[in-house]
Amino acid sequence: MKKYYLHLTLAGKLLFLKNYSSKLPKHAALFGLTETDTDRVALDAVVLELFFNYVEELKSYSKSLTALGKQLMHDDSENKPLPALTAPPTPPTFTTSPVTDIFGRLMNQVQLIKKNKNATLAILKDLGIDGIDEQTLDTDFIKPEISFVLVGGKPIIKWKKNKMDGIHLYIDRGDGKGYGAVPYTDMKPDFDDNFTLPASGQTAIWKYKAYYIIDDEEVGQVSNELVIAVSGI
Repeated sequence: MKKYYLHLTLAGKLLFLKNYSSKLPKHAALFGLTETDTDRVALDAVVLELFFNYVEELKSYSKSLTALGKQLMHDDSENKPLPALTAPPTPPTFTTSPVTDIFGRLMNQVQLIKKNKNATLAILKDLGIDGIDEQTLDTDFIKPEISFVLVGGKPIIKWKKNKMDGIHLYIDRGDGKGYGAVPYTDMKPDFDDNFTLPASGQTAIWKYKAYYIIDDEEVGQVSNELVIAVSGI
């Protein structure tokens, strides 16, 4: 099985960069790297971590707004005051101006290290670069394509793995609660929806959408939406 030293996700890349930047100074002289080189990598790690934390805060804020919006439209109790809106997260403050292409610079440096005669396997493992280059799959734009068949009246949601770990599947049961914040997790195609069907003679509209996941983290774009009429048998 191939081992990649750069993960597909932003979280994985951050963990790699933090390890690499912390270990690089003790090996730098062996590869002709200067203090300026190691300081640049250390600064990149700080910048990426600040950016990553901001992205996570924005995700949480977006989810809280979605939950409030659903509560505003439908709630268990009528005429209940809506909780106060909170301010969005504050963007991070960088001590120096960040520059782009962090991993372009890093991969060039890694290739120089790997080609150097002093690059022992122990050093490569310590730096976390003993695998091959990062995978080329663009997780910013990948999205699952979902379809369905009905078996015994129940939907089977069909999807392809495409090198991902699995999917988070969000389902709207047509009960006024929307998709909700907690998805079903499916690690192997396909997904058999065994939720109880409507009573005999009744019909409901169920909707489905999905995101790919890596290490239980959603990546890429939301799938197409399925709208399925299910009936009691």
